[in-house]
Amino acid sequence: MATTNYTSYENLADMTILSPFPGSGSILLMFVVCFVFWIVFHVKQINAENKHYDEIKRRGFDSSSADKMSE
Repeated sequence: MATTNYTSYENLADMTILSPFPGSGSILLMFVVCFVFWIVFHVKQINAENKHYDEIKRRGFDSSSADKMSE
């Protein structure tokens, strides 16, 4: 099954970018989507970890015992 218009890969210098929808800005769009996902993921992860450590501190333990408390 061919996914490109190329049937012979003998002259690789003539090939341009191989992506699904070239020329329509899909690369920039996918970069922005992935970058936003990456930032949102890290913000949520940091908030979840801070909440976890705050709960441990609220129980009267110090933050160094957080790993023992999470099991």
